[in-house]
Amino acid sequence: DNRDETAEKILNGSLEWQHPIEEVNKWVKQLQRAYCEEDLGAETEAINRLTTEGEFRTYFKNKPESTESSPSGRHVGHYKSILGDDDLVSLIVAMCNIGLASGKALNRWKTTLSIMLEKDPGRPRLDRLRIIQLFEADYNFVLAVVFGHRLMGFARRHCGLNESQYGSMNGKQAQSAVFNKVLTYDYFPLVKENGATAEFDAAANYDRILPALVVIACRRLGLGKRIGDLLYDSLSKLKHKIRTVYGTSAEYGSTLEHLLFGTGQGSSGLPTFWALIAEALFNAIDA
Repeated sequence: DNRDETAEKILNGSLEWQHPIEEVNKWVKQLQRAYCEEDLGAETEAINRLTTEGEFRTYFKNKPESTESSPSGRHVGHYKSILGDDDLVSLIVAMCNIGLASGKALNRWKTTLSIMLEKDPGRPRLDRLRIIQLFEADYNFVLAVVFGHRLMGFARRHCGLNESQYGSMNGKQAQSAVFNKVLTYDYFPLVKENGATAEFDAAANYDRILPALVVIACRRLGLGKRIGDLLYDSLSKLKHKIRTVYGTSAEYGSTLEHLLFGTGQGSSGLPTFWALIAEALFNAIDA
């Protein structure tokens, strides 16, 4: 369809469409594929292969049982309780792999439950509440393995991620960016030079990510089309409910009149999604 055709043109650099804002064109240009498919075909296949029983056991063994999840009621504790049963583990992994093999999200993976947490415990101020969306635990397992582990590992080894990227990466800390900024400020008076910085708060950035652009940003760094279709299918058709002390709301979702964006606070893939969107932003700034 048109979405797939446009995505391919962006990835191979043949898109002729121009946005009236030049900065947008610079950013779109940075979404071109960042690796050689012929040279790294075997490694990209490793990103896009089916999940394994070993990966399932490792993920849920290390997952705290108290983790909130699963609007369906299939709690993390249920998955932890079957880790010693080979038949049940094999069954659950096979169900997860149906989505990966078909490029279609399971119906359970298209539902999320939003809850609100106090940023300041004991002080439930409306402006100090954090909204968390609960996804299915097995879907979060797939996102963590494919995007958080495999895709990010490949991107860091072969795609030369921007050095300005500090978040969502093993071995790097967001605090390091702040530390470097302080060192820069200390450096100016030592060398008797003037300096200035501009800071922009990417407010609600997670909630403003467009699913189609996330898929392109991931495919740029090695994700296969089939798993990209799975991700888009789940996010574009996501149905929401809200849970409060008074109960759970009716279901709602995105419509043509009221489009909903974002990839879900609480999704295991979200740190990777934002890191790869920001990667293209950093590259556009440096270009």
